[in-house]
Amino acid sequence: MAVYTGASRTQSSDLRIEMPDSGSNAEFQGVRWQARPFEDAPYYGLRISYFPRRSARLGWNLDFTHYKMYVLMETAVQKWWHERYPTR
Repeated sequence: MAVYTGASRTQSSDLRIEMPDSGSNAEFQGVRWQARPFEDAPYYGLRISYFPRRSARLGWNLDFTHYKMYVLMETAVQKWWHERYPTR
């Protein structure tokens, strides 16, 4: 059995949305993201460990965590809008 915890951190990135059926595309640069690890639905993980019998102190571990990030869309859309339609 294993229990683990940690802190979540996000980094700004570019976001491209392609909608081929409508022919519409949008690209947002420098989008900020926010983690909400304790809100519904919580993030989850899977850990598989293997310890060979000949070495009780050394083993292998595979860890997968499904991590959620939410875009701070108001900021991204405002920046995108002002770049294309600057106020005069």
